[in-house]
Amino acid sequence: SSLRAKVEHVTGQVVRKQREGDRLLLTIVSDRGAVLASFSRRVPEIDLLIDQGDSVTLGLPRYEPFLQDPTIEAVKKPRSSPVPGGNAIQPQGSS
Repeated sequence: SSLRAKVEHVTGQVVRKQREGDRLLLTIVSDRGAVLASFSRRVPEIDLLIDQGDSVTLGLPRYEPFLQDPTIEAVKKPRSSPVPGGNAIQPQGSS
């Protein structure tokens, strides 16, 4: 365990999302301050997953205001946002 790099978890709200060709920029405001996360890998997937207003948790080696391809640990959608199609997904075996 002493050889593992320490990971700092930073959670904040996406206040701005901008797609520039093969790059996606997210401005995230956390209790530590604002960060600008720039993604150049898996851009289409991240663009579909994360929307403005979502809460995002990033795993970072240390807090920095400018991030390049940070690890996305979790994404939480606002509770008031409806699921497209209007039907909730039921676990198997439930009715």
